[in-house]
Amino acid sequence: MAGRSLPLARLADIIFLTRPLLLCASATFFYAGAISALRTATGSYGIRLMLTALPSLALYSLVVAVAFVVNQVFDVKSDAVNRKNFILPANAVTKAETVILLALLLIAIGVLLRGRDSIVMMLVAVGLALGILYSVPPVRLKGKPIADLLANAIGFGWIGFVMGWLVFSDFGREPLVRSSPYVIAMAAIFLNTCIPDEVGDRAAGDSTTCVVFGKTAVSIVALAMMCLAAAAGILSGELILALAALGATPAFVAVAVRPTCSNSVLASQLAARILFLLVCVCAPILAVIGAIVYVASKIYYAKRFGVGYPRLTGADLDGSDVG
Repeated sequence: MAGRSLPLARLADIIFLTRPLLLCASATFFYAGAISALRTATGSYGIRLMLTALPSLALYSLVVAVAFVVNQVFDVKSDAVNRKNFILPANAVTKAETVILLALLLIAIGVLLRGRDSIVMMLVAVGLALGILYSVPPVRLKGKPIADLLANAIGFGWIGFVMGWLVFSDFGREPLVRSSPYVIAMAAIFLNTCIPDEVGDRAAGDSTTCVVFGKTAVSIVALAMMCLAAAAGILSGELILALAALGATPAFVAVAVRPTCSNSVLASQLAARILFLLVCVCAPILAVIGAIVYVASKIYYAKRFGVGYPRLTGADLDGSDVG
């Protein structure tokens, strides 16, 4: 690894501690909500740049970034076992730098919250609370079965969608209904992502949903929830999510039949990528953001850790993926 005397390398370490790739993935739910609000208003899907949504996207992304950084601080042990999130296990970023980063993220959130209505403030507050309580003892929702599932499903599938919706429409019953298939799909994806982390989570003493119920049960429930998400997408008129869920279902079947680390990661990535591509059709700015983040990540992980991540073909077959 390059020495600490390289300012650009140090800055890159700090930036990537926020996990830009997953921030980009979380933006998918945000733009799905924005697309849904616009379609409700116009009656049809349309291709839009959605530049007016960028400030709200930045606000949501900062909230998620806080959750990601806090999670890595308290997951150093399990991340080292699972061979993922290399930055803190490799001591690439110091504790002091991590604290400063968190402080800057919170300050930026405060700046972007100025002038926002009470609903947005409430969503941000709930998002920050979930992000912190998910990782920090003694609550540590990650270490509690079902609670870990609900925290992820709500944090991404609901808060992300609703914050996107609010850019172009008002809060009410409709975004609650339309966000439901995204919440269910996020729950299904989360369950599958727990499988590769089971060994590290068990070693760290975290009683996650997968640790408690086992890979087989978790993979079967994940398949059922993805099927339910497809049905909910059709019934609620969220065809983007319905198509993504239907497209990912065969991969979830494979995980249920053989719940290996590689199958679970590939299924989750497939679901996320199909949804990402479908959302990009209506919100091409997400494709631009995704391309920039992908290229930057390839360069960063290759130069700093000597790994080929991310990969369009999926995770390593031994389950030793970075993200």
